[in-house]
Order: sequence, then C-alpha cells, then structure tokens
Amino acid sequence: MTQTELNLLFKKCYKSNIPQLIHLTESKEAAQEVYQEAFYVFLKKWKQGAIQNQQNLCGYIFRVAKNKWLENKRKSKEISWDSILMPNETLTDDFDQLEVAENVLEQKKRAQLILAAMKELGDNCRKLLMETIVYKVSLKKLQEELGYASYNAVKVAKHQCKKSLIRKYWKLEGEKIE
Repeated sequence: MTQTELNLLFKKCYKSNIPQLIHLTESKEAAQEVYQEAFYVFLKKWKQGAIQNQQNLCGYIFRVAKNKWLENKRKSKEISWDSILMPNETLTDDFDQLEVAENVLEQKKRAQLILAAMKELGDNCRKLLMETIVYKVSLKKLQEELGYASYNAVKVAKHQCKKSLIRKYWKLEGEKIE
C-alpha cells in the first residue's frame, strides 16, 4: 500500500469512524486520539502481514479504536480505585473518588444479589447458566452433557433460566430496599 493509498484510507475511515467514536467517547478530542492510536495499530499489523483478507478496513479500524477506548477506560478506573485504596495519597477530586467508590460498592452489592439469586436456581439451571455465560461452553456441547433432546430445547431452557434468575434477582433487590 502506497503512502497516498494510506492517506486516502485514513481520511475515508476517519469520516466514517469519528462520528461513532465521538458518540462513544463523548468527546471529539478523545475520539481523534483513539482513532489515531487505532490507525497506528492497523499500520503495525499491516506491515507485519497480520491483516490479509480483511474486507472492511474501516470496520476493522473502528473495532481496534473501540477496544483501545475500552482499555483506556478500564485503566483510568483502576487508577481512580487505587487512589481510594491508598490513604497516604492526596485525592485530587474527592467527589469523583467518592462516586467511583459508590459505583464499586453498588457493583459488589449487585454481584452479591446475583450470586444469591443463582443459589436459588435449580442445579440444572445454575449449571446451564454458569457454563454458557461464565465458561462460554457451547449450547451444542451442553445439550449432550446435560441430556437435552435437541438444541432448541437447550436454547429454551437457557432462556427460561435467565428469566428465572432475573425474577429472583429483582425479588431479592426489592427485599433489600424495604
């Protein structure tokens, strides 16, 4: 790919990706920064020969940019959480730190409620949800392991188990509020 072709690709993908990235990052500057990082990753992979049969290069660059943004977001949250855990550090913005701490506590409470709701499920439902959601086991494999008659039966069972888990979660959530 020549320099001219790369410039054209950069501009073409920029026009299609920046609006989506602005929506995602909620900032034009952050969107531009993430896009540039993604294009740099694309160039490195292209030179290494890792990108060969990619039909939609702009889509590929967008996925890289989105992953970069998520990575940066995770890192920034980790930094905020670390500063809460270290009492000797001076907090730059107490309100932001308090908000992060509240979010972490809320997530912990939610996780505890989900675990409590999971315990209320039957063994088959619990195993089916754990295997598909946590361990990413295919439904086809679970059909054989758990003895379901058909693939559709496993899909229906998973859907029913999810519905049951959600009902149990909200029931527990309601009990905690009262």
